[in-house]
Amino acid sequence: RQGKAELRLLSAQGAVVSKDRKALREILDCLKICVENPVCVLDQENSKHFIRGKAKEKYEFFLKATEIQQVLTKIRSVSEAADQCASDAERQRGRLEGYARAYNQAKEEYDEIERMHKIDQEIIDLKAATGWVAVASANKAKQNAQTALNNAQKFARDAQAVYEKEQYE
Repeated sequence: RQGKAELRLLSAQGAVVSKDRKALREILDCLKICVENPVCVLDQENSKHFIRGKAKEKYEFFLKATEIQQVLTKIRSVSEAADQCASDAERQRGRLEGYARAYNQAKEEYDEIERMHKIDQEIIDLKAATGWVAVASANKAKQNAQTALNNAQKFARDAQAVYEKEQYE
């Protein structure tokens, strides 16, 4: 430093490589150096607090150095997320049961409609069969009437023949 608050990354030969904080952050991340961790970088002020500190302050220093507090925070957030997922799953299960009931009801209605459609088709078929039975019955009656007419005509011819025969004799 030369009276300025500037950052310079230097090569092994002392040449300036970069003045960018981003480059420094990339190097620290690559080497997994956590500057905020007091165990990695213990400056004079923090070492004084650690040496003269009370047990509670030393415990807080320990939590910060081992990053246990961060882990506990992550565990809590994951636990809360898991609880939220469980409650969401339970709510969705309730919805699913409702959908299952609606499906079953719709299926029953569909089956009933399908059964009614079959009955309607049977009625149409029976009406058609009834119509053909009526046609067949009419044809049979016509045939019987025709036979009776033919028999009557034959009887009339025979009777006329007998009458004419008796008239000539």
